[in-house]
Amino acid sequence: MNDLRELFDEAVGTPPPSHLSAGEVYAAGRRRHRLRTASATAATVLAAVLVVGGGLLLPGRLSQSLPPADDPPTAATPAREPIQWAGAWDADHLYLTHLACPDHSCPKTTVRVRGSGDGGRTWTDRGEPVDAYGFAVAGPDTLVAIRPSGATGGRRLAVSTDGGRGWRVVRDAPAVDAVPAGGAVACWADAGEPCTLWALDPDGGTRAPLRHQPALLASGDDLLPQRSGGRIWVRGLDPATGRPAVAVSGDGGRTWSAHTFADAPACHSEGCRQPELATGGPHAYALAVGASARAVYRYADGDGWARVTGVDRVPTERLDTHAPSFVAGDGTHVLCETASLPDGRDGCRFWAARGGTYATVALTGLPATVYPIRRTAGGWFYTYSYTDRRLFGSPDGWTWSAISAR
Repeated sequence: MNDLRELFDEAVGTPPPSHLSAGEVYAAGRRRHRLRTASATAATVLAAVLVVGGGLLLPGRLSQSLPPADDPPTAATPAREPIQWAGAWDADHLYLTHLACPDHSCPKTTVRVRGSGDGGRTWTDRGEPVDAYGFAVAGPDTLVAIRPSGATGGRRLAVSTDGGRGWRVVRDAPAVDAVPAGGAVACWADAGEPCTLWALDPDGGTRAPLRHQPALLASGDDLLPQRSGGRIWVRGLDPATGRPAVAVSGDGGRTWSAHTFADAPACHSEGCRQPELATGGPHAYALAVGASARAVYRYADGDGWARVTGVDRVPTERLDTHAPSFVAGDGTHVLCETASLPDGRDGCRFWAARGGTYATVALTGLPATVYPIRRTAGGWFYTYSYTDRRLFGSPDGWTWSAISAR
């Protein structure tokens, strides 16, 4: 299967359920497809080998139950339609997408982009509906997205430098040593996987491959890899063993240090999943999910990666679901356990590192149906609830407020 639109349609036969956006279920479709082909890929690669401890006290209150499914106390106005995707550069520059045709009279990837430059106090439509998916925010007014290309199922990388009002497909440029100042790094493959890392020049409308690529097989799930603490973080699989791996660069992509989690839990027979990665300042956490267990690893300057204890307390009945984690403002690692709500929908039960183990914790102001929680490069947190059409923001990851979304 090389048609990424086909992967999207496979994942999105109906509107996104519960806490999953269209972009997230698209990524889920990619992961399912990748697991089906991982064994063959690993065999090919092997035949031609390529070159927390916790301890932080929680400001949130401990909780053994799920937060309310909907309607936390708030005066903020929900969106008129379900939110397909939400992104932010900081607490002021916010973006949403909605289906352009809720009646399904146009392609599922055709969306309306809306933006706010004042923290959600006012919103404006950004141009005409656009056929695009995989949105990411690269600057206050800069968006990156994937544009379907013709009936053959191709795709192209596109950028907008005016907050989503206009789009242009990027052009190729010669290879560079590092991402230039003001640029972005993209994990992108014109077809298939793994992806190549590119330096994007949004203003110039170009992409240039990084001359030195990290020694791992990275998927395209992260269109813009995480940047935090002056580093670029890329997740993927070790090319020789197929085990979960992370690569980091502190010099804009000139050099890379890759680490394979050799002692991660045993993987599915179809192959390993790439780790979930959460970054915040100088710290990073990698969540490796196997067939029947999970493991967490913490990165610290000078110490590298070390396995964190206590995550075995978190139930493992729903390991098949995509439940990323985040690093709170005080450095605490918080992960989401997917759990079923009384009405049958999925929700998050949050667990945080504390005293060498993990304990459930309530995030004040959040319903259970938010997904996923993101942290901007500047340390502001945001998420949204698909079910009740609400956007939420937080300065520290612990105390949340609803943001008007229309």
